[in-house]
Amino acid sequence: GSAVAAWKRRAGYPAKMIIPSIGVPGQLYLSGRKPLPLAYRLRAKSRSKAVAKAIASRPVRVKAMETMVAWSNVPLIEHPSGSNRVPELQNMARALNLSDYYHNMGWPWCAFAVNLAMLRHGSKTAALGLREGKFNALYTVDILNKALNNQYGMRVVGASQAQPGDLVMINFPGGDPRVDHVGMVRKAPAGGSVQTVEGNTSLSGSQDNGGGVFLKNRPLSNVSAFIRYQ
Repeated sequence: GSAVAAWKRRAGYPAKMIIPSIGVPGQLYLSGRKPLPLAYRLRAKSRSKAVAKAIASRPVRVKAMETMVAWSNVPLIEHPSGSNRVPELQNMARALNLSDYYHNMGWPWCAFAVNLAMLRHGSKTAALGLREGKFNALYTVDILNKALNNQYGMRVVGASQAQPGDLVMINFPGGDPRVDHVGMVRKAPAGGSVQTVEGNTSLSGSQDNGGGVFLKNRPLSNVSAFIRYQ
């Protein structure tokens, strides 16, 4: 039913006719035995443009987060295990003309993952860090410091304002006193926790040097800050 309604929308049916059932004319249209009316085709074209425009206008942070979620679905992992080298991220760095990162990857890479995803979608903040070296985009402490000082397009936002794609700065017991890991918000915080997508973590092993991109659910007690960026 829902698939039929979705097809009708794509095919240019009038709004009042987009219902989860299909009659004989619809079956003929769907099979290609009868051409769609011109009005339908024009409406479909207009809807397609509107969808493309809406997708293109989404914030950089949302597109960056969706890229990381796609990585988690694979998931991207270190190869060889324990090397702190992820071939897919190295290839992306090369494609983005970041040759030094392509050749030299071998360090904890949670911050590298989020910044690559950001840069891929045109983030000014990631460009200032990865391309221009204005701040250390690989070091969570420096990222937090710059955000606390409202530098390079970054600023700290409260948990109630955090949105998908914002950076989430995480502190685990025994690590740096303020922050030792970074991911992205997948869903706004609720019920004392936040759903994230993170690089260099794991499902059940080390959480800040685990070797893969995974979806996580973090208690807000482990969150040092949420950061909005450009």
